[in-house]
Amino acid sequence: MKGIVTAGIGLALVTVALADGGEVRREAVPELSGHVGDAENPTIAVVVSDPWGAGGHMLLRMPETLNTVHGLLFIDHHRDDMPPLYPSYPLPQWEREAGGSIGYSRTLGNGITYRASATPRPGAVDLAFTVENDSGRDTHVGAQFCLVCTPSELFADPHYERTWIHTESGWTAASRDRGPMNPRWTLYPLEGGPDMEQQPDPQVWGISGLAGDEGLIAVETPQGGRFIALTWENPGMLMNNAMIPCIHADPIWPPVPAGGEATVRGRIYFHEGSLDGLLERYVRDFGHLADQRADAQ
Repeated sequence: MKGIVTAGIGLALVTVALADGGEVRREAVPELSGHVGDAENPTIAVVVSDPWGAGGHMLLRMPETLNTVHGLLFIDHHRDDMPPLYPSYPLPQWEREAGGSIGYSRTLGNGITYRASATPRPGAVDLAFTVENDSGRDTHVGAQFCLVCTPSELFADPHYERTWIHTESGWTAASRDRGPMNPRWTLYPLEGGPDMEQQPDPQVWGISGLAGDEGLIAVETPQGGRFIALTWENPGMLMNNAMIPCIHADPIWPPVPAGGEATVRGRIYFHEGSLDGLLERYVRDFGHLADQRADAQ
């Protein structure tokens, strides 16, 4: 891979004692690398190593796409129907930052700057993405962050039988309802999220009948008991793509006025235990999704 910058402390184990006196866990700190692609594949991503040492890694495309009022500003792959306003390549380089983070910053010709950072933690990776608006126009922001599971033998789940979302009935396998016509991509609505009725070709995009009530999507290992999970603050929906496979929990952004900036934060979890234990960690870190919706008002 080109343009690699490494951060983290490898597979060092850290004892984590919960403040409420709950379970004491020993968690590995994942190692991160910053990946920069080439002109043919202009991907800028965080490579996250399996913290359990079983081999493989995951790739977080950060971002996959970026849209504002100006149009599509970045896409990390080629599509004839989605040309970006600015060339996606050359790409900025990842740099080491304080606290073990890696990050980059890129300023475009219209005055939009976007910045990304990833920080290794015991059993997690903290994520942040900022858009700074010096374009002279108020703007909305839409960004996709794709967690590619395929490189890992543990978390590649092309049939989504080990991919989980939380509904009012509890944890449910994503394969239970992927929408009609065997779609390649499936969108899972979230309570309080955007209207899902107006979507593209149903042969490509499926809208699941499962409605999530928490903004967390998790993948379990074939042996069970270990999970990787992804969340962003106030996500609009959950998504997976059987062609890769990958998972998404892309955030709803606040408006960004001219001269202002906005930051969204997320987290990749590595969890050993139960799905309910993973949910407890998520709620402790981000609050319930309903509370996130209320805070965003």
